[in-house]
Amino acid sequence: MATDYEKINRHLIRAAKFHDNHYNFRIYCDLLAQKVIQHYKHDIPSLWVTVPSHIKRIRERGKCSNDVLYRTLKQSVYHISKRERPIQRVHLTKVEHTAPQHRQKRSKRLTIPTSLFKFAGTLSGHVVLIDDVMTTGATLEACTKTLLKAGASSVDVWVIARTPPSL
Repeated sequence: MATDYEKINRHLIRAAKFHDNHYNFRIYCDLLAQKVIQHYKHDIPSLWVTVPSHIKRIRERGKCSNDVLYRTLKQSVYHISKRERPIQRVHLTKVEHTAPQHRQKRSKRLTIPTSLFKFAGTLSGHVVLIDDVMTTGATLEACTKTLLKAGASSVDVWVIARTPPSL
């Protein structure tokens, strides 16, 4: 995690995600890339996946912000680490169009079924799962279970920001 999802960080990440201010992702991706590199040293996993949006949501927004996030983070990792081994993106699919998570109550967010996500094919090896903001962790858990079911040996989750727990 690069930062907490509050105050100015919340404003900048929402602007990147919903208002096409994608350059806001750069600083967060540079911070997250440093943490990724520090964590893995010289053995950064080569299989990366982002939490998917449903195709209807992508059409509504005109883009998938996690695509931008992935490209920016990958570029930051390559630049900072001088990495030569390629990072390969693998794709999960969201099979059902659901209401946006940021508009859901906590109780609804916690009930995300694993069947909401699919992976075509099989995986082998260590996978890095990337998302912009983690609130309850339910979406990331459902994606992780799907990736493990597809054959991933392990899944590490990296996010730009984490919503602070409610007091």
